[in-house]
Amino acid sequence: MNDTEQISVPTAPTTPEDHLTRKRRRRELAALDAVATVTCQSLEFSQVLEVAVEQILSLFDVGMAFVLLVDEQAGRLRLQAAQGIISDVARNLDGLQIAESLCGQVVLTGQPLVVENVMHDPRGLAETQQADLGLLALTPLKVRDRVLGVLGVAGRRARKFSAEDRQLLEMIGRQVAIAIAHSKLREEMEYRLEEMAALHATSLDITAELDLQKVLQAIVKRASKLLKAKGGAVYLYDAERDELVLTVNTIPWRDYTGMTLKLGEGLSGKAALTGKPVVVDNYSQWEGRSPKFEGEPFTANMSVPLKWQGRVIGTISIVDEASERTFTQRDVALLSAFADQAAIAIANARLYEEIRRSAATVQAANEHLERLNKQLLAASQVDVSIAGALGMEAAQQRIVEGVVKTLGFDFALVAVVDVKERTLGHLVYAGLEPSIVRQAELLAGVPLSASISLDATENLAIKAGRTGKIEITHSLYEILRPIVSRAAAAAIQELTGVQSIAVVPLIVKANLVGALAAMTRQPEINVDLLTSLNILSSQVAIAIANARLFEDVVHMAEQIEQQNKELLETRDRLVKAERLAAIGQIGLTIHHEINNPLTGILGLTQWLLEQEPGLSESARNDLQTIEELAFRIRDIVKRLEKVEDQTKPYLGSTRMIDLY
Repeated sequence: MNDTEQISVPTAPTTPEDHLTRKRRRRELAALDAVATVTCQSLEFSQVLEVAVEQILSLFDVGMAFVLLVDEQAGRLRLQAAQGIISDVARNLDGLQIAESLCGQVVLTGQPLVVENVMHDPRGLAETQQADLGLLALTPLKVRDRVLGVLGVAGRRARKFSAEDRQLLEMIGRQVAIAIAHSKLREEMEYRLEEMAALHATSLDITAELDLQKVLQAIVKRASKLLKAKGGAVYLYDAERDELVLTVNTIPWRDYTGMTLKLGEGLSGKAALTGKPVVVDNYSQWEGRSPKFEGEPFTANMSVPLKWQGRVIGTISIVDEASERTFTQRDVALLSAFADQAAIAIANARLYEEIRRSAATVQAANEHLERLNKQLLAASQVDVSIAGALGMEAAQQRIVEGVVKTLGFDFALVAVVDVKERTLGHLVYAGLEPSIVRQAELLAGVPLSASISLDATENLAIKAGRTGKIEITHSLYEILRPIVSRAAAAAIQELTGVQSIAVVPLIVKANLVGALAAMTRQPEINVDLLTSLNILSSQVAIAIANARLFEDVVHMAEQIEQQNKELLETRDRLVKAERLAAIGQIGLTIHHEINNPLTGILGLTQWLLEQEPGLSESARNDLQTIEELAFRIRDIVKRLEKVEDQTKPYLGSTRMIDLY
């Protein structure tokens, strides 16, 4: 036998049934190959589903092939692809509840299900209500233990569905399930990448800003954009009030900024209290809604807590139209991841603001200390100036000049208290031109130096003296009443241009010694100037008290000097009086001792001149000379008698003679 010789093998005769079987087998393999090919070539499961239902219709004598996928959140089946008679049947299949349908039973059990006559199925589930549905063959689209959906065929009439048909449907179902799983995995990866990219970009955006208000605005805008929602809001927790405060919002209906919620109140209040996300499909019908939002057009709503270091610092809320979407667990996870980044951004912004406030506080404190040093220096300069003044008027003049020149006021007046008269007066001023003063006095009708009674409690200077505090006024009438009318005071104020007045009581040991009025043309007196006046007030009061004490000492010295002068004059008078008293005593003695013999001599001489005519001329001349001398002696004695008549009483009973 040659090597190339062929050996014939007898074969069994082929029957028409065998031919049909092989033809069907080729069609099944072609269908499976078509589904497998599109599964390998395309990652779009919609294409896979279209090819699958197309191939199924070519293999089975049915009216329709369809694919339903599970909507886990809604608990329903959604129609994804269908071919054949799809009018009423297809519409009725879309949205079937899993727990109340034959298709749902396949999802729940994970096992194929064939109903050859649906109308007579005893289970009475959703599909049995369709009068135009006979055959219903279903197989789960399952990957491992997870059922993704249902692949099914349906016909209008009841019929047998062979085991080979079931096996083929299951095989196509497995191919479709793998395609769906791959597509979902790809979509999941793409969605995750997109989410991560968006989340990363969002995180960069919100963490790049340090201003808290701008951070919050960026958070709301980015969160709304990230979830493709209509708007959102950020609530921040106020620990002092124990409330959530709606700080920023982009809700399109109206601005809710400033709205507050108690912990546990409403969606955000519940999220803040529990520390967990809260989602509702229709807020307006939710039983936990806040009365503050009653009647507002809220529908789909979601709120997640903002947490920092384990504490809830606020919430992010996202709103949308319920008719357009329902927030999924994926949305919740995405917003929660974003909330973690947002909380960090808020904490950073708050820390930055705290640091900035601290820096500003330190700077303000330094500036305040610098101003305080300047004020102390200015006050010390005024203090040194007034310390050198000894008289009251000199002290007052230096005080008002220091207030104007050193502290920077436009005008200054200072008046002192007259304790005996119980008045406030002796006015001294600085910063006012004499011509202005004259015009002001003409308007007032009284001198500006006129005194005010300490009982005039309506006068602001007197009031300040009683309260012991600096008083501020914008009306000159307050310090001129009651000696000047309101109209005159207003005219004087317009003349001088004064707008603000600080009335400083000058008090020493709880006693009012005077009042200082510092005036400016500025609308207000700044805090620094008031501080300067407060620092200066005690020194000015002491200066007024010292000036008064100095004047009292000077007056006392003058009195002592006058008394010393009077004492010296009195002493001189006393010495002279003693001398004259001695002379008077001598005169009395002489009057007594001389007058008696002188009377005898004078009488005898006159007798001889009258009775002795025969006396010689010489004797008569001698006697006349004796008479004249006697008269002279008598006159001298008489003058001595008059010395006693000029004495005056001094120092009690002592009498002295004034010689002048």
